[in-house]
Amino acid sequence: MNKPGLVTIGMNELQRVKVIESVVEGRLTGVRAAETWFLQSVARRTTGRQPGT
Repeated sequence: MNKPGLVTIGMNELQRVKVIESVVEGRLTGVRAAETWFLQSVARRTTGRQPGT
């Protein structure tokens, strides 16, 4: 069981949070974020793993 206040997320969700954070901070455009998500999903479908791993 998790400790109170602790959130457990998977690697996919963590990557998604990082991309959203980059958009909010202005380091990434919404279009680039969408491209990033699309490329990650293509990589997962074709190789069965996350890009960069």
